[in-house]
Amino acid sequence: MKTGTLENKKLILCLRWTVIILISFLIIFGEGSRQDLNLPNLFILFYILSNVILTFSPRVWFFNPKFFYTLVILDTGIISLGMFLSGRAATDFFLAWIPMLVF
Repeated sequence: MKTGTLENKKLILCLRWTVIILISFLIIFGEGSRQDLNLPNLFILFYILSNVILTFSPRVWFFNPKFFYTLVILDTGIISLGMFLSGRAATDFFLAWIPMLVF
């Protein structure tokens, strides 16, 4: 096993939890449109479940650059979908991009 895989996994999961919490608060407490309440809730549930599944995935995956960059691209798409579901692309929601860029 290569060194640093445990730290990579913990760091990635902690950053994803931070983004999930930030996006969830912005969707739930944002002033965007409230036309369909089930879709944003399902989105948040899906995003939380994706991180729970990653928690039980092998540590070696997080050291693989292909897996890491795929995860970054998917998270960028998920944040964009969250912006769309919130019904607005206000300045609050762009704060979610900062942890994503650091990620």
